[in-house]
Amino acid sequence: MKPNTKLIKLLNYRINQEEYSSRIYYAMSVWLDNNAYKSTSLWKKYSEEELVHAKKASDFLLAFGIMPDILPIQSVDVNYKSLVDIIKQSFEHETEVSRQCEELYKAAVEDGNPMVIELARWFVAEQIEEMEKVQTLMDMLATFGEDKLALMLIDERIAE
Repeated sequence: MKPNTKLIKLLNYRINQEEYSSRIYYAMSVWLDNNAYKSTSLWKKYSEEELVHAKKASDFLLAFGIMPDILPIQSVDVNYKSLVDIIKQSFEHETEVSRQCEELYKAAVEDGNPMVIELARWFVAEQIEEMEKVQTLMDMLATFGEDKLALMLIDERIAE
C-alpha cells in the first residue's frame, strides 16, 4: 500500500530531521574534540547512526518509486558551553525526536497503512534506545555532579 501524501510528507520530514540530528551530533563531537574531551567519539557515533535512520526512511520511499525530497538542513548552533550543556541538549533533542516519531506512528495508524506503521514502529523502538542513552548521561550528571573533576570522570567513562 503506497503511502498517502500526508505520510510521504512526514517521511520526508523524518529524513530531514535525522540528517539534522546527524549535524547536531557532529557539531557536538567537533566541539568536544576542540575542547580536549575524550568522549568526542560517542557523539560522532551518534552522528553516523542518525544518517542510517535517514537512509531507512529514504529507502522506504524509494521502494514505492517515490523520490525523497532533498530539503535544506537547518543550521546548527556550535556554541556549546560545556559537556553538561551538550548532554542536556542531547536529552532535549532526543525528547523532541521521540515526539516526532510518535506523530509519524499515530498518522500511520490513523491512515491504516501497515507498511508505514511498521516503519514508524521501528523509529519509535529506535527512540527508546536513544532515550535510554541520553537518560544514562543525565543520570551520570545527577549522580556524580557537574564540577570539573566529576566531568572529567564522566568524560573518561563515556569514552570507554
